[in-house]
Amino acid sequence: VQVLNTNRVYVPNIDFHDVSKMDREMGDFLHSILMTNGGSPGITQQPPSSSTGMMCSAKPTEVPALPHMVLSDSSKSMLSARGLDPVANERAIAKSLSHIDEWEWDIFQLDQLTGGLPLAILSRGVFDRHRLFARLGLEQDKWETYFNKIEASYRLANPYHNSRHAADVLQCINFFLTSGRLGIILTDIETLSLVIAAIVHDVDHPGRNNVFEMSTRSELAMIWNDHSVLENHHCATAYSLLLKDPSLLSSLTSSQKKELRETVINLVLATDMAQHFDLHGKFKAKVHSMGGIDLKDHRDRVMIMVMALKCDDIRNPARIQTQCKRWGELVTEEFFLQGDEEAKRGLPISAFMDRSKQDVPKSQISFIEFIVGPLFQSFSEVLPEVNVCMKQLEINLKMWKDLQKSSSPSSSPMSTSLTP
Repeated sequence: VQVLNTNRVYVPNIDFHDVSKMDREMGDFLHSILMTNGGSPGITQQPPSSSTGMMCSAKPTEVPALPHMVLSDSSKSMLSARGLDPVANERAIAKSLSHIDEWEWDIFQLDQLTGGLPLAILSRGVFDRHRLFARLGLEQDKWETYFNKIEASYRLANPYHNSRHAADVLQCINFFLTSGRLGIILTDIETLSLVIAAIVHDVDHPGRNNVFEMSTRSELAMIWNDHSVLENHHCATAYSLLLKDPSLLSSLTSSQKKELRETVINLVLATDMAQHFDLHGKFKAKVHSMGGIDLKDHRDRVMIMVMALKCDDIRNPARIQTQCKRWGELVTEEFFLQGDEEAKRGLPISAFMDRSKQDVPKSQISFIEFIVGPLFQSFSEVLPEVNVCMKQLEINLKMWKDLQKSSSPSSSPMSTSLTP
C-alpha cells in the first residue's frame, strides 16, 4: 500500500501483518482479496520516472446527444410478465435513463421500475447512447435477447453480486465515456468491448470469492486451475451465450471479432483483485514515464479501459451517501453469507465476514483508504472528471468515520486524506 502511494512501484514486499501500519483484521482482509496465485501480493517491478503526462493525438469529437429511450416490445413484455404497467413504467424508465450521464444517477430506482431486472434495459440504453447498433451494424432485437440471457444468468439471490451491481457498473462506465469524455478517444470496437465487459463482468457469480472457491476446491477452481477462477468463469459464460447466436457479431470483420474477444477477456480478468497492485503499479509507472500515455497506441487505450472498469467495479464508496451506505450493507451481507458457509464447513472465517463481529464502518474506511482512494486518485491524473468521484469519496469517508466514532468511541483515529 505504501508503495502505491509513491512512484516507487518496484519495491518488492509489503508486510500485510505489520500492525504499526494497519490492524491485524485489515491486514488479513487485504492479504486475502489481493492474494496472487503464488500467495503474495503482486508488485510489478518498474523503474520510476519523474516525468508525467499523457500524449493525446486523437481528434476530439463531441459527445453525442442523449437519445430518448423507447422500450422495445420485448422489454414491455418483460415488464408485463412482472406485473408492471408497461405504459406508465416506460415514461418513468425513460426519465431515469435520461440521467445516465450523471454520477448521481440512482440504480435502485431503475431496479424498482424494472421489477428487479435493470441490466437488460440499461444495456439497451447504453448501446443506444453510443450508437453501437447503428455504427457497427448490430441487430438490436438479437442483442436485446442476449442482454436478457445475461441478466437471467446473474444470480438474483446474491445480495451484492447480481444484475443490479452489473447495471450500476455499466452506468459508471457510461459516465466515464460521456461526462468523462473517455468515449472520444476510443474506437467503436473498443467502446463496444468496454460496454460488454461491464455488462458481463460478474455474470453467474456464486456469491463467494476466489479464495473461498480455491479453499473448498470447488468445481470452478478445478476447471480454472486456481487462476482468476471467477473472472475466467464470467468470460466463459458470457462468450458461451454470445456464440450461441452467430448473427450477433455477423456485421463485424474477423479482425474486429478477434480484437473484441481479446479486449473483453483482458478487461474482465483485470477485475480480479489479486491483480490489483500489479495493474495499478503498471498504470502509475506508465503515466509517470517519459512518454506518458499515448492515445495513438491501442495498448495504452486498453490500459485506460482497464483502469476505468476497475474503478467502476469498486465504485460503491464514491457513490452519493444514500447509495454508498446501501451498497456497503449489501456487500457486507454477502460477506457474512460466505462467513456463515466457512463456519459451517469448519474453515477459518475470513476477515470482515464474521457475522458476530459486525463493523461495516471499519471495513469501508479501510477499503477507501487502502484501495479505492489511491486507485481513483491515479485515474484522475488521466481523466480529470474523476475528481467528482474523489470529492464524494472524501464525504463518504467522513461519514463512515463519524459512524465508527458513534458506535466505538474508543476507536483509534485514522487519517482522512485520500491523496497519495
